[in-house]
Amino acid sequence: MSIHNENKSILNTQALLSMKGSGYYSKITAGAKIAIDTTRDLMEAAIYEIPIITPLRVADYGSADGGTSQELWFELIKRIRNGGDNREIEIVYTDLASNDFSTLFRTMQGMEGTFEHSFQNQFSNIFVHACGTGFHQQYPG
Repeated sequence: MSIHNENKSILNTQALLSMKGSGYYSKITAGAKIAIDTTRDLMEAAIYEIPIITPLRVADYGSADGGTSQELWFELIKRIRNGGDNREIEIVYTDLASNDFSTLFRTMQGMEGTFEHSFQNQFSNIFVHACGTGFHQQYPG
């Protein structure tokens, strides 16, 4: 897919990737998962700094279909629950409006992708939300 702008054709890779569906983005972006996984120690340490507010709300910016960060969120939720914290957790996945949010929701519920890390099936009181607004430009500038 391309966008035509003043006689120039620009490849719109975001539109191309997001329309593929069925976890395509996660399958071809192993580098994104590697980068996300390197934050695990930092994220686990941050758990102990979380204020005791309800609900616990976190955001996954540029989430795509959710597959690249699913294991990290699973491990963080498991650590929170194993520590006795059973409050409601809301995860807000944000990406462009053309994102494949349908695959994201199916993945988190274990209907697609890796069931082993489908945290909505394995932990109670977890709520997944989506925001179809990219984080680079959230409002008209």
